[in-house]
Amino acid sequence: MADLGWHLQLYAAAQVTAALADRLPQLPAPVVLDHFALAEAGPQEGGGVLIDLLRTGRIHVKLSAPYRLASPGLAARWARVFLQAAPQAVLWGSDWPHTAREPGRGAHQVSPYRPVPPQTLAATLREWLATPGLRQQVLAGNPRALYAF
Repeated sequence: MADLGWHLQLYAAAQVTAALADRLPQLPAPVVLDHFALAEAGPQEGGGVLIDLLRTGRIHVKLSAPYRLASPGLAARWARVFLQAAPQAVLWGSDWPHTAREPGRGAHQVSPYRPVPPQTLAATLREWLATPGLRQQVLAGNPRALYAF
């Protein structure tokens, strides 16, 4: 992967990321922790490992699918902590088409997409990325550096 200029995107429970914390920065390819690293606890209770990973310069976190976290306010709190601690390691993703799995549905059964209006995504971006400079960094600069374009 590293030889191809690729990165590893990890979509895993927070406990898995914590268990791999010593090894992730040593991988030859950069790592992106998807969906807020699926953080379960609030930043006060468990931010240390994630923040330490982001500060290595080898690990990124993607602000995407806040609805996958336990509570609506949890994503906003994590976004603030990530952006304050390591703004160079933060990416944004729309998570479109907002997939979901309804409880009780099997792996091969279709569930409807989540209804997430574009206006909601735009409002969230304005809230989390409050300045033009921060928006430029997270939406353009950080991806440019990670993907080398």
